[in-house]
Amino acid sequence: MTQTSMSHQAATKGQVHEALAATDWRLYDGQLVMRSNGGAGGIFLIMNGLLRLVPDPATFANLFNSPTVQQNDYLVDNCPPGPAISSGAVIAQGAGPAQYLITNDVKMWIPSPAVVAQFSFNSPVVVPNILLEFISTGPNVG
Repeated sequence: MTQTSMSHQAATKGQVHEALAATDWRLYDGQLVMRSNGGAGGIFLIMNGLLRLVPDPATFANLFNSPTVQQNDYLVDNCPPGPAISSGAVIAQGAGPAQYLITNDVKMWIPSPAVVAQFSFNSPVVVPNILLEFISTGPNVG
């Protein structure tokens, strides 16, 4: 019986960088993550493939309905950073069924109930339509 030996080589820094750059981070959309050291550095939302800081407990309560926050150093360390969610951000709805995440001076359309569920978004705050009309449109959520 012969034994085949396998050579193990560690990936180079460049190979690791290339692999991370090729990762489709949108697969993690909707996840809330923090570091395993008890959340030092805050809680982050992965949205549109970017890691976004949720700035404070009041904003967290505005946005999320009984979410699960995972301790995940890999995602916090490797997911590309995006702009933080603005303090006071809300989920808003006018007279129609469309819902929006209002953050960083833009409204981001939430395209379906499935996306609402994926992100564990709270029920929307009902606002006058004219308010939504005067907020710039950003990218869709999800």
